[in-house]
Amino acid sequence: MISDRPEFTSDKRFDADHHLDGLLVVCGDGRFEEQVNDFREHLRQKLGLRRLDRYFVPGSQLQFSASETGHPSTETATDYWTRFFIDKHHLAHVVIVGHELCAAYRSAPAYQNFGPDQLRAQQTRDLLQTRNLIRQNYPYLRVHLYYMKPKEDDSGVEFFFVGK
Repeated sequence: MISDRPEFTSDKRFDADHHLDGLLVVCGDGRFEEQVNDFREHLRQKLGLRRLDRYFVPGSQLQFSASETGHPSTETATDYWTRFFIDKHHLAHVVIVGHELCAAYRSAPAYQNFGPDQLRAQQTRDLLQTRNLIRQNYPYLRVHLYYMKPKEDDSGVEFFFVGK
């Protein structure tokens, strides 16, 4: 049963329009929460992406090919929800962010013997493969790929563009 009184009320106006600017697919790792919020603001300023759907899943791009890594298959659900956001909210952009120290990658049976450089290279391949999968069905979409990693002294997190 839902209570009669709200526990919290946001004073920010709600916009019910289903036309959003893009989808942000990012790992649900809470260690990066504040930095992802900062990056979200960067996307707003740099690309003009004012309103984004957010899809937080372990390993972000890993979910598009999880069964290949020894994890349970999630491709069908990930594909479904990605299409749902793109189609229902008329999106023009998809932003996918992978990250260093990703437990979803480190725990994948197929990657158990990978060192940090091999994992980073695999994540990069998966980001590019995910972009290609999305573009097969939505060639008009702009797909932006990034890789975030903590600075050497942990004083911040850097976001790197991933290209060809």
